[in-house]
Amino acid sequence: MLGARSVVVADANVLLSALAGRAADRVLTSDLDTHTTEHTWAEVVEYVPVFQQRYQITVEEMDAALEEAPVHIHGRMEYAEKLPEAIALVGSRDPEDVDVAALALKLKAPIWSHDDIFKDFPLRRYTTAQFLKILEG
Repeated sequence: MLGARSVVVADANVLLSALAGRAADRVLTSDLDTHTTEHTWAEVVEYVPVFQQRYQITVEEMDAALEEAPVHIHGRMEYAEKLPEAIALVGSRDPEDVDVAALALKLKAPIWSHDDIFKDFPLRRYTTAQFLKILEG
């Protein structure tokens, strides 16, 4: 079970949703200690314009959300020793998935994602809805 200041590793889609002010924002701004990889954060930055258009968010609002996001960003060297184990668990189809899995293994933390590739992840995967239920419960 998760407690206050529990560490979680987030994938790009949940971070983008949170930054766009969707329900995931309540998870991101909770007491959870959110971490991600440089690789994943680069994907977030890449897709910001898509989310700006989709949710009609100004450039200034999205820039502020990126700047203020309470996310710890880790370089690959910090979790490199866990990459082989991560590949064995989630495969090597998507580098973002491998990096997120490796960081989660390094931090011994669950993953915050909607991606089914993490459904049976040994440290658990939580969706936004599951986190909201826990946080509100």
